[in-house]
Amino acid sequence: MIAPAPAAATTCGGGAAVTAIAGAGAVALSSGSTIPATGSCTVTVNVTAAIGGSYINTLNIGALATSNGNNAGPAIATLTVVSPVLPPTLGKAFGPATINAGGVSTLTITLSNPDAAVATLSSALTDTLPGGVVIAPVPAAATTCGGGAAVTAIAGAGAVVLSSGSTIPATGSCTVTVNVTAAVGGTYINTLNIGALATSNGSNAAAAIATLTVPAIAITTLTTQASFGVTLGGAISDTATLSGGTAPTGAITFNLYGPNDALCSGAAIFTTPVAVNGNGNYSSAPFTPVAIGTYRWVANYGGDTNNAATTNGCNALNESVGVTAVMPIAAAGIPTLSEWAMIMLAAFLVITGFAAMRRQAR
Repeated sequence: MIAPAPAAATTCGGGAAVTAIAGAGAVALSSGSTIPATGSCTVTVNVTAAIGGSYINTLNIGALATSNGNNAGPAIATLTVVSPVLPPTLGKAFGPATINAGGVSTLTITLSNPDAAVATLSSALTDTLPGGVVIAPVPAAATTCGGGAAVTAIAGAGAVVLSSGSTIPATGSCTVTVNVTAAVGGTYINTLNIGALATSNGSNAAAAIATLTVPAIAITTLTTQASFGVTLGGAISDTATLSGGTAPTGAITFNLYGPNDALCSGAAIFTTPVAVNGNGNYSSAPFTPVAIGTYRWVANYGGDTNNAATTNGCNALNESVGVTAVMPIAAAGIPTLSEWAMIMLAAFLVITGFAAMRRQAR
């Protein structure tokens, strides 16, 4: 078709004019135009094609009609349009994007190839991690890229490398994954710059950026489970599981509230602190209630320099214990004879005595 800027022109005489409208499919030289004797003239115009391929343009026999006759042979020209190569793109993400200090996140780098031809890395792809972030003790580095792709990721190092010669499938993608960690809290921005991915199809035109957040203080959680209900005289206790901490220390305090304190608003009737040494399970000392009712445990972790405090709160799930009264044992009654039994016994004694008297009389 005619290009957006046709720049149509002619060297023909006789007031020759060229008609060429941008986007149209034809160019016309006006009737009455002249071609010099024993000479030539030209018509020029800019054309374009949006899709790759070979385009054959033909002016058939007789297309040029003049006072000297018509052209006896066709005029043919071929335009070859090469499809542009679509360059690859890069993406990346941390999963999870937020970890505690010393925790582990998986960095995933995604290499995408929109072109119909396989993209081959012409140089190694190197992702340099931000300061403070390093390859985890267990890197678990892997890739789905082809061409004998290999990933280099050494525990404690600050970079991960995908080998030169690795391939990205046509109109597809592949990934590089590796575990990373950070010992100190902060916000870490990891960037693969423009041009970092160099392939046979070109380089990435946009940077790939991912952010890893490490809170300055670890967010801890408590999961609790009180003992089962008992009768008076039995002991009750509570167990808390501390998790999410970074080598937590300090103490978990178990507070017990009596049956007349449904909101745990009064003073605890029993308090027992337990020293903490890392994430794990911690149990309170036992307590023996002296009254029936529902008792409520509340566990509090006080935190430390690197770990946030946390509590499960009053009436938390599995933190209520029922204490019931001891069922009295009924005294065994002394059996008594009914009136009919007494009559039958008396009759038996009378008959027995009468029989004995008759035997004596004989």
